Amino acid sequence: MNISFQINGFILAGVAILLTGYAMFVYMNTIPNISKKKKIVLVVLRILALILLFAMIFEPLLKIEKEKINQPVHFFFVDNSKSLKQFEDKSPFISEQFLTEVKKLPSSSFKLFTFGSTVSQELPVDSADFSFTKPSTNFSKIFSSLQKEETLASITIVSDGIITEGTSPQYQAEKLNVPIFTIGVGDSTTKKDISIQNILHNEFLYTGTNTPFLISVAHHGFSGAKSTLSLFEDNSFLQAKEISFTESELQNIEFLYKPKSPGEKKISFVLAPLKNEYSIENNRQSIFVKVLANKLSVVLLAGAPSADITFIKNSLQADTNNFVRSFTQITPTQYLEKILPDKALDDADVLYLVNFPSSQTANGLVNKVAQLIKEKNLPYFFLLTSSVDHAKLRIMQNELPFSFSKTDKSVVEAQPVITDEFLRNPILQFSGKNVLEQWNNLPPVYKPNWELFAKPGSEVLAKTRINNIALNSPLIISNRLGGKRAIALFASDIWKWKLQKASTQLDLFDRFLSNGLKWLHAVEQKKPVTISTNKKFYSTGEKIYVTAEVYDEAFNALNDADIKGSVKSKDTEVPISFSNIGNGLYEGDLTAPGKGDYILSGEAFLDHKSLGTDNERFSIGDLDYELQNTKMNSDLLKLLAKETKGKFFYNSTGNLINILKEISKNTGKSKIEVKEYRLWSSDLLLALIIFLFAAEWFIRKREGLL
Repeated sequence: MNISFQINGFILAGVAILLTGYAMFVYMNTIPNISKKKKIVLVVLRILALILLFAMIFEPLLKIEKEKINQPVHFFFVDNSKSLKQFEDKSPFISEQFLTEVKKLPSSSFKLFTFGSTVSQELPVDSADFSFTKPSTNFSKIFSSLQKEETLASITIVSDGIITEGTSPQYQAEKLNVPIFTIGVGDSTTKKDISIQNILHNEFLYTGTNTPFLISVAHHGFSGAKSTLSLFEDNSFLQAKEISFTESELQNIEFLYKPKSPGEKKISFVLAPLKNEYSIENNRQSIFVKVLANKLSVVLLAGAPSADITFIKNSLQADTNNFVRSFTQITPTQYLEKILPDKALDDADVLYLVNFPSSQTANGLVNKVAQLIKEKNLPYFFLLTSSVDHAKLRIMQNELPFSFSKTDKSVVEAQPVITDEFLRNPILQFSGKNVLEQWNNLPPVYKPNWELFAKPGSEVLAKTRINNIALNSPLIISNRLGGKRAIALFASDIWKWKLQKASTQLDLFDRFLSNGLKWLHAVEQKKPVTISTNKKFYSTGEKIYVTAEVYDEAFNALNDADIKGSVKSKDTEVPISFSNIGNGLYEGDLTAPGKGDYILSGEAFLDHKSLGTDNERFSIGDLDYELQNTKMNSDLLKLLAKETKGKFFYNSTGNLINILKEISKNTGKSKIEVKEYRLWSSDLLLALIIFLFAAEWFIRKREGLL
């Protein structure tokens, strides 16, 4: 215990001596004279009061330090997920041998838990029961649950190492700075099995258009055997292909899928089981895809005729799913196509603006285009050329993905420069190889000599190169902000890109426009009511978490809405209750009721008035991630042990208990607990000073001292 002051200790002692001398001097001779004992009492009262009062001025701080010895505790976590069911022959080890070994430790030195998607409450070791029924395995939950454990001495994890949920636990494990011991339960050898490993498909699917699906199929021990891979849409059979397994254990099978109607579809691929196959649970994989309506209404609005218009229109019309209409101005009121664009603009899904607005464009049309972009979130492609009238363009500058200054009618020859950052951007992809090289070697086009800047939220897909010097000026940008999408290209004569690549049979120009159109059309429309699940596929018995967002017409968050929701299948309906968590967000949950496909639907109300509805599909029991892997992931378990200076054990506790006892001897952690009291702000100390002065005053009055 010690007391510190905001003043040198010698000065404080000196002042205390002076105050003591002053008090003794005051009571050396009194009128009337009083007894020596009373003088001593008065001197002591005066000295204590003055010293305490002076000390308070310099903010005394009382520190009390106490050493506390923390008994080290060893934490045991047993994987209670379904994947352990594959190794039922190992379960006696967990329920009998493992628990018997743990009991050799003093009961106060360990804690036992099970884990799956979450960590259980502490279990009594004498009655611990392992059901191996949890629908997922999340290692990261173990380490997040131990962040504030002051007595943590070690961690022991009993598992097959198969993670089906959460993030990689390695970083969290190292941060705890304690040894981690892992006991691998299961078989590290690869079983004789066939399985679907992965499904690849395009981001955008359209009605009536063939979309390729690439399915990765793996096998072990079935060389020369044959199976059938079938494709289902919403559980209805569409087509099948026979597969012959070769010495290569992984092969890719391509299916062409042509959706007949728009909406969310459940696509499933199923492998026919083979005799002596270890598990058929991994013979099936499903995904949900969103199919967009065909015949996109594309309006091409040009402020003046140019070759670019023809090339762009022909490229877009090559896709029969696009309904393309062009309107090319020749005077303020006349168009080359002899028809006005007003009705077409109102019905447009995507807008292409070329040489727009020009000097021939009426301000009313510019305002109409700006209004459609603003109010309808109409996605658009903007081709900036030297024909654009910068004064009229400023009318719609708030809706543009770029800003500009210092405009000039002159042009410069420029080429695109694509950086590695956007090498895989979907807008820039085409069927050939060497994406970066092909884009960076396109012929020069004419860029307006304007100062152009990408607005916040825009991505610069290509910068400008002039005379082989790369500049920081943008050439191609995309913008996706607030539910709006736009692509801008600052150049004319882009038809040269089409002609140059035509000789090499590369479809760069056409794919650029096609990809751009698909990207633009995939607008995320913000709805006043949105209801969604935390994922699309669940295991039977797994907890389903549901989130709802509710906004008013101005998209202000509403926290007092009443949401009525339910989960429906062909045979059952389960209601869901929602609770508000602030900022327009609501949450609810339920336990997966049984296998099947379900629709989550909900409607939000405010003062008994409907604000909107929403629904989403999900599936239960269709894909059990816990049973996809048939091999223990010993590599992960070994890595966790090695990186934390622990040890890996295979289907055994080995000498684990002896190691833990040794850790207990050497890692008793002492902790200094410090408590601080600010005496200068203490009401008790102030009351004491007042009491001392009052007591002195009372004695002086009683004795009649002057």
